[in-house]
Amino acid sequence: MSTLFRGQLRAGVVGAAVGIAVSIGGVVWATIPDAAGVIHACYKAQNGQVRIIDPSTGQGCVPSEVAIQWNATGPSGATGPKGATGATGATGAAGATGATGATGATGATGAAGNSSTKTVSGAINPDGTSQLANTQFTSSRLGVGHYRLDFPPGVFNFIPNIVVMPIGKSFVSGSIEFGTGGGAFAIEYFTVGIDSNALQDTLVNFITTPFTNF
Repeated sequence: MSTLFRGQLRAGVVGAAVGIAVSIGGVVWATIPDAAGVIHACYKAQNGQVRIIDPSTGQGCVPSEVAIQWNATGPSGATGPKGATGATGATGAAGATGATGATGATGATGAAGNSSTKTVSGAINPDGTSQLANTQFTSSRLGVGHYRLDFPPGVFNFIPNIVVMPIGKSFVSGSIEFGTGGGAFAIEYFTVGIDSNALQDTLVNFITTPFTNF
């Protein structure tokens, strides 16, 4: 655009502004820009004059002018690229401690344990009978110097240990402890005469205790 044209355009805009002021003074309220934010004007190519108009008041361009318009507010630009991820924020303060939960239900009762202090004792006659009546064991003679003690279910939870103490000139040559099923146990022992060194019927005392596995 030439210097002359720019001067003419500037003069035309000023003249249009004066026209608007006069219209306001005449109580003709112009709406520029319009409700859509558009400014309407007429451009005269012969001299480069631009005249701003308000179509809502009946103003328009004459045949020698070209109608032009533009937004008072430009259109929204394109969405910019996504910015870089920001740095991780500081860790927040610890929350308050929650309320104590309800007490859980009582668990089932466990199986009965083995009593490590329980003992069963007695005195066995040479014929295999017990000197005292009881319900914790039975005794019998299986042969010369060969005896057996039986413990019913519930007396011991595991095979017990036994200590046999002969009364008189004899000794115990050995014992065997074993289970007989259903929680019952038995012990067999042998007594030998000191002088004869052979199996011999003997009066004994005994003590049995639960077996402990160290």
